Amino acid sequence: MAKLPRPTFTIVMPSLNQARFIRRAIESVLLHHHVELELIVIDGGSTDGTLEILNSIDDPRMSFISGKDRGQADAINLGFSRARGDIVAWLNSDDEYVPGALEHVEKIFREDPDCCALYGQVDMIDEQGKVIRRYPTKPWNPSHMARKCYVSQPSVFIRRDVYETCGPLHTNLMLCLDYEYWHRVAQICHWRTTDRLLALTRIYPSTKTASRRARGIVEGCCVSRFYSGRLPLRWSVKYMFRRARLHPRRYLATPWGFLSWLSIPLFLPARIKPTDQPHGWSQRFLRQLESAPESIRRDVPRLRPRENARLRVNGTLAAVTADADSEHADMPSSADTENTPEIVVRASQPSRSS
Repeated sequence: MAKLPRPTFTIVMPSLNQARFIRRAIESVLLHHHVELELIVIDGGSTDGTLEILNSIDDPRMSFISGKDRGQADAINLGFSRARGDIVAWLNSDDEYVPGALEHVEKIFREDPDCCALYGQVDMIDEQGKVIRRYPTKPWNPSHMARKCYVSQPSVFIRRDVYETCGPLHTNLMLCLDYEYWHRVAQICHWRTTDRLLALTRIYPSTKTASRRARGIVEGCCVSRFYSGRLPLRWSVKYMFRRARLHPRRYLATPWGFLSWLSIPLFLPARIKPTDQPHGWSQRFLRQLESAPESIRRDVPRLRPRENARLRVNGTLAAVTADADSEHADMPSSADTENTPEIVVRASQPSRSS
């Protein structure tokens, strides 16, 4: 039997002021000499020495762009629009691949032509690189995924034609852009898992996930409701405890406050409803999220047949009318949205190593 064509990789690395981690992240990609790959670094205009590090790395497989953008999703979309590889992935500039990860992924895609989306195991590490624990990954299950995201983004690899069919990441999501995208991919193809450790994800206080948990919970509630048709209790409880942490005197200091706190899981699902009232940041980005990206608004053929699978492109994503806390103010993007031309610093062709 003839061998299938060898897949190529495009790894996109969004970055903004990550000089202390980005060299390790880049090296963790470029150490894979036995696969064909290109690495595209999208820098949002760093001022901490990142550009000096990027200029010091001399490898034809890497190119980078530096200029103002509208945040992480915008940077990833820009990188993917330039991708030439058969398999695409993004790796944040403070995360790393483990040695042999790309070779293992390549083997799976070569041996299984029906594999179009894959994720594996990830270890969570601290700022010094010490392993904290293993990320709780599970095989794909829509009902379980509605309650909790168990797919760790650094371990995800997707065929480029899947990305082109699903369309770009939502630029109005700040923390659940990957969680929403995993659901979207599942509408057109099966997810496959591997027990192999593929990546390391860095956890520290200044990350978006750690510093803006309240916004992440609200985004997660809306994404889960959109794709599952209901709000799982787990998301309501997470929102309930986050509210208590943000406003302990409001909810825990009086009996009436405590009762209102206990009632949050009962009334939160009813508050997730379509609304045209411009109330806080949640309404603004959720009204945008009601419309699927332009590339999937029309009917598209599925890449892999699947029973009872359909794209939810005509549905309406509910909007949360929850109060906007002070920490919920819009986070500034990596730069303003001025019409600043991007700076293409270096471009290269994918390497072809044996």
